[in-house]
Amino acid sequence: MLKYFKLQELVSSSVYQRFGENSWMFLDPTTLAGLDILVDVMTAEFGGRVYIIINNWESGGTFQHSGLRTWEELQVVYKGAKKIPLSLHLFGKAFDIKCYFKGHYLDSKTVEKAILKNWGKLHPYFSTIEEDPKGWNHLDNRYLPSIDTSKVPYKVPLL
Repeated sequence: MLKYFKLQELVSSSVYQRFGENSWMFLDPTTLAGLDILVDVMTAEFGGRVYIIINNWESGGTFQHSGLRTWEELQVVYKGAKKIPLSLHLFGKAFDIKCYFKGHYLDSKTVEKAILKNWGKLHPYFSTIEEDPKGWNHLDNRYLPSIDTSKVPYKVPLL
């Protein structure tokens, strides 16, 4: 289905343990297509293969809530918050990405600049980024009928 990602990189370990390969049903096809395009765009932008890391729990890594997450996992992510947002991570339409290039992770501000520079290639797969990224970059595909995101993404504050 995807060129650069396998299912375990897109869903939390608890989702995969419960639903296995059926977890695909929870992911948005438009946003998924955008992830493969994002790899191609970033690879062209940096002049060499850029690996986009979402979740790496399967290989023993620490990232497991950067793609599809459950309501219980969302509560853990926002532990201590007075309000827990209704996140597009619950609907398979949001991903927190880390870009790995030539042996190191790219700074999230550098990644944001590359995303903004190439936004025309990433829309309509994505509509929104979080402003002022801190270690990762959030991309999602929310429905915004009154906002034109074709030239510039909608920016939401980091929660």
